[in-house]
Amino acid sequence: MPALLRLIAAGRYFSIRAISSSRHIIATGEWERPVESAILSRLRPGAVVVEVGSNHGYHTLAMCEAIGDAGRLYGFEANPVLFRLLRWTVDINGFSARCVLNNVAVGDRTGVAKFCFSHEEISRGHLGENDEESFVNQNVPMTTLDITLSDVGQVDFLRMDAEGSEAMILTGAIELLDQSPGITIVTEWNPDFIRARGSDPNKMIALLSERGFIPHLIDGDGALVALSPGELLDVGHSELLFSRNSATP
Repeated sequence: MPALLRLIAAGRYFSIRAISSSRHIIATGEWERPVESAILSRLRPGAVVVEVGSNHGYHTLAMCEAIGDAGRLYGFEANPVLFRLLRWTVDINGFSARCVLNNVAVGDRTGVAKFCFSHEEISRGHLGENDEESFVNQNVPMTTLDITLSDVGQVDFLRMDAEGSEAMILTGAIELLDQSPGITIVTEWNPDFIRARGSDPNKMIALLSERGFIPHLIDGDGALVALSPGELLDVGHSELLFSRNSATP
């Protein structure tokens, strides 16, 4: 994708040493290829996409290109340093008209939340505090998807990479899920991270199962492997796709 090559110029604004994914993109021209393949297999022109944990915008660019001028992407990134890079990435690639960016954390409530990130590796960040010397702890605004996207209507696709906050995000997005029968969810899955943020991964599994979502593991080739809800806790750190349609793309 030619647009992604322009992302590398972000090194002019932030040390490449501080963004490990940038080093990988420079070396290979891609990032999380299996995840990207699974995402793009489900996106069509005109789709409405929500991305929580946009980071510096690699997947944001790929999704913006896939949904075209008629589509809309709502991106959320809590890290204020990454958010500046994310906005610049979207602007320089010409996708500002189809992308609404929000510099807030997303969870199960509104207000203020503790957020931490490493100033040595700014892609490392999560809700909560971290006492390591390399981490910055600060307060950030928090919202829910149901409140922020109350006027959006049906959503076609939800991408989450929030370092363990995914359960809280879904708890604050029940109305969005219920009014979006065709929505597909691609999410990072790490039960240990979810527990570390104070949530129960079993409740996240139940929330999705009760709404008819079927989990699939995204394997190393980007193919989908159907799972039962009971198998998810044994999967460990991985990427999952949830769909109400049992058929794989």
